[in-house]
Amino acid sequence: LALRAQPAMPAPVPELTVATLHLPAQDDPVWLARREAIAQLLSTLRPDVISVQQVLQEGRRNPACWLASRLRYSCDFITADPPSQAERHGNALLSRLRVEEDGVTLLHPPGPYSAAGMMRVALGETQVNIYAARLRTDPDSAANRQHQASDLMAWIAATAEGHPSLIVGDFGAGSSEVVRGMPGF
Repeated sequence: LALRAQPAMPAPVPELTVATLHLPAQDDPVWLARREAIAQLLSTLRPDVISVQQVLQEGRRNPACWLASRLRYSCDFITADPPSQAERHGNALLSRLRVEEDGVTLLHPPGPYSAAGMMRVALGETQVNIYAARLRTDPDSAANRQHQASDLMAWIAATAEGHPSLIVGDFGAGSSEVVRGMPGF
């Protein structure tokens, strides 16, 4: 009787689920009326990561971090504004996965949304980098967005450490205009 070894089944590739959300101002009647319904929907969907664009934090109240606490997610608020500023503009990354590392960098030219953030999350036995940015400058121009895209790609190259990476956010321009600034395109 001869026994044949069965080929090992490849380990399943974990799937990363991502949701994206654009928040109105935290005192906007639409947000106030619908935030519980939004939280309930996201609680039902249970995405691994939520990318939140155009967050306006007034004082210590941050609607993205409110949502994260409601969902029991972590919240990384990404802003170029100093903590002492009464109104801070930015984006946020929320995660239900364990966050291994996070960081923020400035993009040039400077402006209200000239920061990019990174969150490295544990996805099963793998780590995945999620980068969030808003490529929109003041004054808005293709050259300025190109500079920000180049800054972002240089930061990713310096921090990715060989892990798979996903870029999320608001790129504020036609995709071909932004992609020209990214290596390999």
